[in-house]
Amino acid sequence: MSSKQSGAPLESESIYRIPPYYYIHVLDQNTNVTKVEVGPKTFIRQDNEKVILGPEKMITIPPRHYCIVENPVLRDKDSQVVVDTNGQIKLAHADQDIRLAEDGLPLYPGEERY
Repeated sequence: MSSKQSGAPLESESIYRIPPYYYIHVLDQNTNVTKVEVGPKTFIRQDNEKVILGPEKMITIPPRHYCIVENPVLRDKDSQVVVDTNGQIKLAHADQDIRLAEDGLPLYPGEERY
């Protein structure tokens, strides 16, 4: 068996090709802020960044179905994700959000799907 785990990001990798309907979580070690990068794109990791999750397949919710997300991100009146002054994504802790039919739903850091 190989010593390399399949699917786990390597520390030495600096180029990530994120396919359509996939996403990764990237930790900026200088600010300790995790951001989401959504495909399709080629992401080049900087020296101060660490990929902590992914590439993960986005959640696809078919018509007449739903998904419950715990600790959902806060959104403003224009449905944009709310971030604080440091760039950290704000969550509604201990809250639940029901998401209806949707193509390509990435989970932000701290969100959990049920």
